[in-house]
Amino acid sequence: MANLVATVDAARAAGVRVIITVGLTPKWASDRTYWSAPPYGMPKNRYQAFYPVDASAIADFTAFAKTLATTLQSKVPGYECWNEPNIWTQLYPQRTISDSAFAVHKYLKLLKAFSAGINQAADPAAPLVIAGSTAPMGDNSKYRTSPQRFARLLKSAGASAYFDAYAHHPYVPGGTANVSPLAPPRDPSTTVTLQNLPVLLKLFPGKPFYLTEYGYGTSYSLAFSLPVSQVAQASYLRQAYAVAGRYTQVKALVWYQLRDWSPTGKTSSALGFYLGLKTLSGTPKRAYYAFADGNKLTIVAPASIRHGQTGVITGVLTSTPLGVLAGMSVDLQRYSSGAWHTLKTVKTSTLGTCRFAIGSKATAYYRVNWRGVTVSPKARVLVN
Repeated sequence: MANLVATVDAARAAGVRVIITVGLTPKWASDRTYWSAPPYGMPKNRYQAFYPVDASAIADFTAFAKTLATTLQSKVPGYECWNEPNIWTQLYPQRTISDSAFAVHKYLKLLKAFSAGINQAADPAAPLVIAGSTAPMGDNSKYRTSPQRFARLLKSAGASAYFDAYAHHPYVPGGTANVSPLAPPRDPSTTVTLQNLPVLLKLFPGKPFYLTEYGYGTSYSLAFSLPVSQVAQASYLRQAYAVAGRYTQVKALVWYQLRDWSPTGKTSSALGFYLGLKTLSGTPKRAYYAFADGNKLTIVAPASIRHGQTGVITGVLTSTPLGVLAGMSVDLQRYSSGAWHTLKTVKTSTLGTCRFAIGSKATAYYRVNWRGVTVSPKARVLVN
């Protein structure tokens, strides 16, 4: 517990607000009834952290939650009960022959116990109990439950009395053709992304929502499917926060993760996670600067140049929190035929400046673009 307190204190000192997520079952608390019927391909009669909590250990979960909240008194704004309880890797099985809503019923017992423990801590800051934390998709099998079905069943069972806020992870599922945050999911009846988030918001209209995981990977990962480019990652990050900002119920969108991770720590593998704002080596991706916000590109262009002569366009790239941005690849673009076309790419100097020579036969509009992050105003250069 001391390490947790130190971590929270360090985060708070850096201006970071912390939400604590509790999940997975320790061996001593696991219900061994389910060990004999594991997920396909896994060994029988062996402990796995995703098996449900035994009924005899529910009271211990309450005690743990009380100890946690008492220890962190007033240091965190909320506690999240479990992570993605609608998928088998976190809670298995999702359904049984006798109970088609097995995971929901098990989760509700955990939520009640967790809520009781947090409230018993009598924290004067009144931290939130956050429920749900659902994964974005599910086929309502023993492996996955649709987040819509999971939330509807919780609501009908009266779960609202045991939580203050609801959480969801609106990732775009792998295999989707259009992965933009603005695109509807391939199967909106079973999937909830940012685009159709109101499906969940309407179920709990009086509750704030926390989107406690979201992101796009830039290298292949078994867990997160095909990657996008760093330019697309930065662009989607900006779009995602704009979409989330449309909903007054949504209080936070948490980007997962700050830095890429792999089992080796140094080289990519399919078992890693690469949604970070920084690479494995710690180098910032474009999404890092998009997340920091306050980016600005200026443009200075001649009002006119003579036909056949050369003109010069310059610009400066800065960030409000980070200052001038050096070594960034920016593009000079010209507008023609209804679209912007890249003419040249240069890296900004140590002063954040960029310089482009232009020669044109016709009047045109130009701009400087740091793709995925920010773009300068357009400038018209008259050729006479």
